[in-house]
Amino acid sequence: QIAREHGIRFFETSAKANINIEKAFLTLAEDILRKTPVKEPNSENVDISSGSGVTGWKSKCC
Repeated sequence: QIAREHGIRFFETSAKANINIEKAFLTLAEDILRKTPVKEPNSENVDISSGSGVTGWKSKCC
């Protein structure tokens, strides 16, 4: 009844008998991904893979 009132899914599960555990987890993960907004790249993001930036640094070991 509480799940219905809040518009959320309800699963009867049992970890002991391994009933609906995987289904509940996968459904929860899918719902979270569906509701998470996708971030669009913008000028505030820094691309560290481009190779630009500070040059002249060399790694030295002992």
